[in-house]
This record gives sequence, C-alpha cells and structure tokens, in this order.
Amino acid sequence: MNPELSTLPELKFTPSCRKYRAQIPPNSPPDWCHAAHGYFRELTGEISCVLSSQTADGFCEMGILMSPSRVESPDAPDRPAILVAAFLPGPDRLFPGHSGLLPHGRCIPSKCLPDLHSWAICAAQNVLFALDHPERSNLALSMISSQPPG
Repeated sequence: MNPELSTLPELKFTPSCRKYRAQIPPNSPPDWCHAAHGYFRELTGEISCVLSSQTADGFCEMGILMSPSRVESPDAPDRPAILVAAFLPGPDRLFPGHSGLLPHGRCIPSKCLPDLHSWAICAAQNVLFALDHPERSNLALSMISSQPPG
C-alpha cells in the first residue's frame, strides 16, 4: 500500500455537502475537457456530484464524493489533498477504496476497484474545473436544491 494512502481518513457524507448533477457531453473523449486534466484546488467542504455513465459496469448513474484532506509525506509535510470516492446514488453507498487527488496533477490510486476510482479522479478534476471555469468547461453542472441531511 502507498504510505501516503494510510494517512487519508475514510469518507462520510455530511449535511453541509454541496450536491450537483452533471451532464457529460455525448461522445466525449476519456479526459472530457482537456483543460481539466490535472486540475486541483483546495476544498473548504465536501462536494458530491452524480454523473450519467455508460462506462462503469453498466450503471446508468454514478456519483463521486470529494472531501478536503491533507497528506503527510517526507518531501512535503501537511499538504492539501482531496479524497475522492465513488458511490451509487440513492441510497448513497460508497464503493470500497478511494483515491487521493494532490496538487500538480498527482493522484494516489486506489487498490480497490482501480478502474472505477481512476474514473472518479478524472470526474473530480472535471467537476472542480467546471465549478471554477464554467465558460471553459464542457461539463454541465446543476446544483441539487433539496439536500436531505447526511
């Protein structure tokens, strides 16, 4: 196991989690918006997003949960990170494992369900980019207004 992964806590949905629904453009390339590749910025709270997907084992919808975190490593103590977990919407159920998104386009891949969590990292980069640069993203986001607690 990657030593950095052991410093990342497990994820939980919180009532203050900002929730979005995203539409991925049809016939999108695997990296969707090229400008989003490697995109990173610190989070102040959790963000979840439900996306239509035909690529993840035939499910029609998949979700990602992004949570702010920090990692410790010998070369950079206490640096920002984002935990990214995949889930099935309604009721929200996290899949085993999660990945970490780090500055400068680095990520910590999950040992569990690696293809799914690689997809989740790509989705997280695109969602963050779409939130910060809606005019440059090809991912359409809409906020889910009715947010049940937890």
